[in-house]
Amino acid sequence: MDPLSGLSPITASSDLLVNSGQNQATGTADGALQPNGSVSAATGFGQMLTNAVGGLSGLQQNADNAVAGLALHQGVDIHQAMLAMDQASLGMSFAIQVRDKAVEAYQTLLNMQM
Repeated sequence: MDPLSGLSPITASSDLLVNSGQNQATGTADGALQPNGSVSAATGFGQMLTNAVGGLSGLQQNADNAVAGLALHQGVDIHQAMLAMDQASLGMSFAIQVRDKAVEAYQTLLNMQM
């Protein structure tokens, strides 16, 4: 049993965010296009966020499986385990940066005077 068989590269997770945004703009399955031209926030952004968090969880699960496979001598090389851990780490760093930018944008909106 290879714990890294389902391991997807980190670029696939970032592509998910980019592709979801493109689908929102065109009004495809990720977001329903409203009569006024806006994308439904509940289906578009919510689904994109759910998919991104699911991808991040998958990266962490792959790293956990790789480390367990290494520790239990199940045919996982140390470099495979390190790559899986680095992918999970990069994914988490990306998520933290996105969160920080979202909080910063929200705070900027709160500080605007009307």
